Amino acid sequence: GLLQAEADGMRFVYQTSASFVASRAGIQPRPLLTVDTTPLNSPTGSVSTFSRSSSRDSSSGGSGENTVAIPRNNGGLIVMGSCTATSTAQLNTLLAECHVVGLEIDAQSIIAEARSEKRREKLQLRKAANALRPSKVDELVSRTIAEVDKATLNGKDVVLFTSRTVDSSKSASAHDEDASAVSRALSAIVGGLQEQPAYIVAKGGITAYDTAVHGLRMKSARVVGQPVTGVCLW
Repeated sequence: GLLQAEADGMRFVYQTSASFVASRAGIQPRPLLTVDTTPLNSPTGSVSTFSRSSSRDSSSGGSGENTVAIPRNNGGLIVMGSCTATSTAQLNTLLAECHVVGLEIDAQSIIAEARSEKRREKLQLRKAANALRPSKVDELVSRTIAEVDKATLNGKDVVLFTSRTVDSSKSASAHDEDASAVSRALSAIVGGLQEQPAYIVAKGGITAYDTAVHGLRMKSARVVGQPVTGVCLW
């Protein structure tokens, strides 16, 4: 039915679980990745499984695809934006049982600043003289970038997570606006890092997308497979 409808010219936008993609594309099940079957595990530590674009690449006429060397001695970065009960339980276990540096981002401060900015724009009270003044979110992003860089450079794995408070009384549109504001801040932190983490893990659908597209400025990626069920390696 669905395939026939598409063949007849109809177009659909899907909001589904990850399993739909494999079913829709006809991708056969594959075994989980191992150390030996993971392309990232090369002796040189270089990878070409994802591309990261930049304005410099585009202006020079290049393809915008870079081979990135994995810094073996650096720590990794885990970005957790999901606030579901399961994600929170996983976060608590990670912080309690693993040797990681936890950095909590105050989501409510980001949301409040985004709302204030929106009100200022509506009332047209923001003057050109203040346009270059760093906002509280800008300061938070800069401070967090420095903390993540310092920790990963010293070989420590970092968990960057948002505060767990969620206002369930908000409308769906208000919730989406708040989530977008927080996700933009997380992406800005990832995009501003000066030290290359050994790996980046993103938890949450929107968080994973924004981390890749806005944080890492990726234009394309090759999905290598799953090291564990439900986790895609790019």
